Amino acid sequence: MKRYQTIVMALVIAELMATEAAVLAGGIRSKGKERVMHEGPKVLIKSTALTSNIVSRHKNSDLHEIYLAPYRYIEKEAKAVATFMEAAYFNNSGAVQGVVVLTQEAPAKGVTLRGNVRGLTPGKHGIRIHEFGDIRDHCRADRTGQVYNPYKVKMQESNIEVKEDGTADFVLTDKTLTLVGGRSIIGRSIVIDQEPDDDFTRNGRASRRAVLCGVIGRAD
Repeated sequence: MKRYQTIVMALVIAELMATEAAVLAGGIRSKGKERVMHEGPKVLIKSTALTSNIVSRHKNSDLHEIYLAPYRYIEKEAKAVATFMEAAYFNNSGAVQGVVVLTQEAPAKGVTLRGNVRGLTPGKHGIRIHEFGDIRDHCRADRTGQVYNPYKVKMQESNIEVKEDGTADFVLTDKTLTLVGGRSIIGRSIVIDQEPDDDFTRNGRASRRAVLCGVIGRAD
């Protein structure tokens, strides 16, 4: 185990030094904000505390940020987009449509979803990220998989509110999601249900029928 940790730390330090050299040499071009740490030759390990509108309590993740000071790195906003496909429940009439744009200002921050849909019934509709990006057969549940919950935390309700004219514009932020790294939601699916997201649907006491689904693809 100690040997493994030593190898990992050596690889991390090598990567950081390479990035530092590239930045100083002008090899990295980005519109992101440059951050500089000046605290001497040491490694800083920072644990990220997660809070979210779908997380009922604070929880430390097992993700860490490791820097070799002094170290320059670029904070660049990540972007993704998902265009919705109508579920088979509506027989692919084309009347139900929508799109959502996902942004993340920095790796340590959550993901913001800005979207709009039309053609839905008025009221609340559950919206979730699912494990897989396989939306063949119009959002079939066994293809998109379970709701994506990498930290295994208790989830609160996540809904959009549809107006009487069948449209909804929404902005949601979830600090447990990321567009970068090993837990990235790129390539997974985002699903909107006909039913609200509540204790009944999440505990299997009521059926869930997808209205829309889309694959999350990188947009930057």
